[in-house]
Amino acid sequence: MIWFKIKNLEHQISIGQLSEKNTLHYLLATIVYGLIYNLYSVICGYSYFTLAETLLAIITAIIFLPILYKENQKIDNQNFIARFIAIGWVVKMKLLLYTLVFIFFYLNFFDLNSGNKSSYFILFAFSLFIQILFYVLSLKSFKRIKISCS
Repeated sequence: MIWFKIKNLEHQISIGQLSEKNTLHYLLATIVYGLIYNLYSVICGYSYFTLAETLLAIITAIIFLPILYKENQKIDNQNFIARFIAIGWVVKMKLLLYTLVFIFFYLNFFDLNSGNKSSYFILFAFSLFIQILFYVLSLKSFKRIKISCS
């Protein structure tokens, strides 16, 4: 299972070495990651996803998933879900590192308990940026796979 080196995963996919068992590992890791994230927010009493952020995530997915699917059709029109899950995992791990760096700096300048509206706007804008960046990086990865398969 590849965690950070997207080029290695792209090579694996382009030569047909992404097996169902590998995809299961990526899916399981994604589910566990999501459960830990949700558990953390419940334990800490935070609700990271407001209604606006949830709607934004849905709209972003509705816009970008068909684009990714069409890019996969240009490769060989096979295994879209497996590829998306695997690529998504590696991209999420990279974005997790970016998010941790952002939060470290953010917490040095803003107090989350102050009720300052600008601090919430910054978090909302960062959330939107990360969501869009996830799909853009995934799309770039699909395009690189297409080129290497040609």
